[in-house]
Amino acid sequence: MLELIESEMIENVTLSYAEDKGAALSPQHREYLEGRHGTVNKTPLPSADPEDPLNWPDWKKNTALLTLALHSLIATYSPNAISPAFIIISRDLGVSVTAATYLLSATLLPMGLSSFLWIPISNRFGRRPMWLMASLLPACFNLGLALAKDFPTMVVLQVLSGLFLSPSLTLVSAVITELFFVEERGQKMGLWTSALNLGPPCAPFLMGFVVERTNTYKYIYYVQAAALILVFFLHLFCTPETMYKPRLDGLDKSNFKHQYVAIEKYPDSPLDVATFAFPLKLFAYPNIVIPAIIQAVVLNFAGIFMTVEIPVIYPQIYGSTPSKVGCQFIGLIVGTVIGGWLGGRGSDIWMERHRKKVGDRAEPEHRVWLCYPGYILCLIGVLAFCIGLARSTHLHYTVVPTVGASIFAAGNQVIGNVMITYSVDCHARYSHTIGFFFNMWRTVLGFIGPFCYPSMIENCGYYGLAGVMLACVAALSLAPTIAVQVAGKRFRIHKHRHEGAME
Repeated sequence: MLELIESEMIENVTLSYAEDKGAALSPQHREYLEGRHGTVNKTPLPSADPEDPLNWPDWKKNTALLTLALHSLIATYSPNAISPAFIIISRDLGVSVTAATYLLSATLLPMGLSSFLWIPISNRFGRRPMWLMASLLPACFNLGLALAKDFPTMVVLQVLSGLFLSPSLTLVSAVITELFFVEERGQKMGLWTSALNLGPPCAPFLMGFVVERTNTYKYIYYVQAAALILVFFLHLFCTPETMYKPRLDGLDKSNFKHQYVAIEKYPDSPLDVATFAFPLKLFAYPNIVIPAIIQAVVLNFAGIFMTVEIPVIYPQIYGSTPSKVGCQFIGLIVGTVIGGWLGGRGSDIWMERHRKKVGDRAEPEHRVWLCYPGYILCLIGVLAFCIGLARSTHLHYTVVPTVGASIFAAGNQVIGNVMITYSVDCHARYSHTIGFFFNMWRTVLGFIGPFCYPSMIENCGYYGLAGVMLACVAALSLAPTIAVQVAGKRFRIHKHRHEGAME
């Protein structure tokens, strides 16, 4: 019975027109798929329309994904770019350094929670309008931040910027499932999540030099505005609409108007209270909510803590200038890139080998095995970072904490890539909401974290900080990972059985 239920759980992306694998294909459909993809054994199964996003040329798919990845990188880059300038903001606006760090939190919370608004709107009017809005409006808010004269105005503009940047963090997982097949998802999700996690370390690395040369924070916002305007024009030309409307005739005609010009309504996605509340439904899906919490907890320490506290800790211990502080983030960048490959393309190779071995579709839980090397990297990274700081002497720099942060970042990226790909593999029909769910947890913890980090360091010291980090990761990430691997299949079968009964 379990095998029968499991065989019914291969889900096609909701927004792509596809026929059930068990249904007989027409000769024309079979001929088209064999000519385009070399096989009809694809999940999800595309239509016979060349304008179906699953049938687009690889260059078109990858160009759209790279543009979206760049947008996501800039979205996570944006709030963290001011971290080298906390002391200057404190000086110029007459607030404490701790208060200056709240500008980062002011962006993160609306960035996570506003997805309740954008997901239904994008399902109704398409993805492309969201990308254009999420680049142009934040560019305007960043110009306003550069010209702002007081701290409250900056807080308001940071909130608005986070509000309208949110689609670039939330909706990309849906686009990946609309463009790519199951066997490609790990690699493509890995590229996107690597871009997400590269933003926080890239921001202080680059802006540290800007702050040191200009002795002001204003140029940070000018640079961000220029980058977002560039992304806006890239979206105009490189990111067509990926929500597909099935065409029953005229398959030989171009669909240019739908992809690039028109803003069309999708009648299957009405804007009502139930639609806006729909993301709350995912709290009942263990294969989504547990991985989202796992990823958020690890990221909270490996990414957000490092971005917020390194610019505060290193000047105090080592007397580092803003540019030297920025250079410490090279380690996080390198670790994120390496972890991105291991958790992305590496996990696809891992799954493909298992699929060939068992001669059938690999269970999504098999991908979760790759999290455990990630946890080992996290353990090594935390110990190296915290012990390195604890043993440092005033004004005598050591590279050990930076190396530890790099190893921690690699482990974080492996775990994050595997978890979001696992959730999409389990419930592909909710891919447009899974991105929101992961983003919500990471940004909520990112909002709370900066309020807690200073007291953690002050009360625990760096040795105690290592214990706190490892205890949180073990209890809130490692233990749930084991639970997902052991009981994940049972969770999936239960939810699919329930959905089948509801239908």
